[in-house]
Order: sequence, then C-alpha cells, then structure tokens
Amino acid sequence: MRLKLYVDTISFDEGLAYTETKKSIVHNLVMQGMAGKKDASNIFPIGNYICIINTKQDEELSMTLLDYRKSPEKCLAYIENEHFSDTVKSRILSLCEVIDEEYDKLMNKVQLIVGCPVTCTLNPDMYN
Repeated sequence: MRLKLYVDTISFDEGLAYTETKKSIVHNLVMQGMAGKKDASNIFPIGNYICIINTKQDEELSMTLLDYRKSPEKCLAYIENEHFSDTVKSRILSLCEVIDEEYDKLMNKVQLIVGCPVTCTLNPDMYN
C-alpha cells in the first residue's frame, strides 16, 4: 500500500510538491513516523522524495517534497533559491544520490494528493 502524503500544490511532473497546511504536515510526519521525534532531522527521505521541513522562526511552517529524478532542474533551483548553507545543500544532494540508487524500489511507495487529510490521528507515543 502506498503512503498517502497531502500537499497544497504539485508540479506537473510531480518533481516538486509543497504544503503550508499544518494538518497536512502533521499527517505526513505521523504517517512517516517522524512526528514528535526530538532528534529528527528536518531533511529526510520519504520514498522517492526528499522532504524538507522549513522550521525558520520568521516564516510559516512548511513542507517541501523533491523528486530529483523526475525534475532535477526544479530541485536544483529550489536548493539554490532557498539559500541553504553548504552543509544543508550537501545533505540534500547526498540524499538525492541515495534515493537515485534505490529509485526503482522507492518510486511507488508514495502517493501525493492535493488537499487536506480528512482525519489526522496523532500517535500517542510520539512525545516519548
């Protein structure tokens, strides 16, 4: 069964998706088992996507999903336009390489859905 992730927008080629909807972000993190993990990174793989959680205090919480193989130009432009540090850029690009090596296994694990989940049940153990 494919992991359903909810987003506000998806590019035509499905190489870039984005959401600022908190319910969708929480749902997506819970479904991935990432919600509430104190040591969790804000950049991690979900299937064939690299997930980037924007946690900057002066900006809205957001989630961006990048599929480098589907849209390398958009991914590289996003990485450059967000003014990430060299360390963060390196982390994202290394995840691109890891996902690329396993792409055939990963490409059908995630389904992107435009909209908001009807329900969002939080895992009771997420804050342990």
